[in-house]
Amino acid sequence: MSVGLPAAEFWNLDRELRVWNSTSGCIETGNEIFTRTPNNIAVRFWTKLLGIQVHAYRGFYPRESYAFAELNKDTSPIKFQGNSHSVEFKLNGKSCQLTTDSNSVFSFRDTTGLAKIIVLKNECIVFQAVGDSTKQQTLLADKNTGKVFAQYFNYETR
Repeated sequence: MSVGLPAAEFWNLDRELRVWNSTSGCIETGNEIFTRTPNNIAVRFWTKLLGIQVHAYRGFYPRESYAFAELNKDTSPIKFQGNSHSVEFKLNGKSCQLTTDSNSVFSFRDTTGLAKIIVLKNECIVFQAVGDSTKQQTLLADKNTGKVFAQYFNYETR
């Protein structure tokens, strides 16, 4: 838990604890030390004691620079189609679907077209729609479930 106005990548699954981040908003009331601090201590303690929660993504979680570098290798774009919360495509002749919950902060900005799609360590799907945007969105998803767990933005002008 934290306080403040979050950036776009704030909502990503925590890399170490594999739990979701949350914020109480941008206004501090002064009582955060009584709510946020004990919550964060408890989450760290129980995760260290019992391990990552049962249904949390446990696979490879690439850093931005690694994901972008792998996508920029000779990756041929693949056709995809869908809506803001689900896309479908064929990868190596196999049908795949990536999804987000309808109330999720993650969504697919482009819903049809071409995307660079790679699988890292046979665990993590990296999806980046090919477009002319200067704020390129890259989504990370669990290969086994298709659930999106993180997004990165490449703000470089192309």
